[in-house]
Amino acid sequence: MSTSPWRPQREREHDRKADRELKREAVLRTAAQVFNEKGFQAATLDEVAERLHVSKPTLYYYVKNKDEILFECVRIGLTMLQQAVAEVDAAGGRAFDKLVAAMRNTFTSSRRTSACASSASAKTRCRRPAASRCAK
Repeated sequence: MSTSPWRPQREREHDRKADRELKREAVLRTAAQVFNEKGFQAATLDEVAERLHVSKPTLYYYVKNKDEILFECVRIGLTMLQQAVAEVDAAGGRAFDKLVAAMRNTFTSSRRTSACASSASAKTRCRRPAASRCAK
């Protein structure tokens, strides 16, 4: 379960911009967890709001819609992959070894920093009954 950054005013620091960014990251992280558990199509912002202990309209202050969350999660994941490739590329070696090392670095980094990055494949999975599964 996610820890909600929404706490009484007296407990927060007075940096509104940093506070807003912390809350936006919590929305993205929590939504990614829901996407991972249920798939993008089955996930709802109602559930994200419930997990954060806020109202659904509160979420719309931080994100426009579920598609924006998906876009941000993919962007974060790709940025992490690009950084890992750049780090490994500097060390040199065979392309295959670089790819393996970059994927390993990205996976390790995403587990430390954000559920968003690790949900890139999960959020696009088809979650329909077997009879109507998505065709590839």
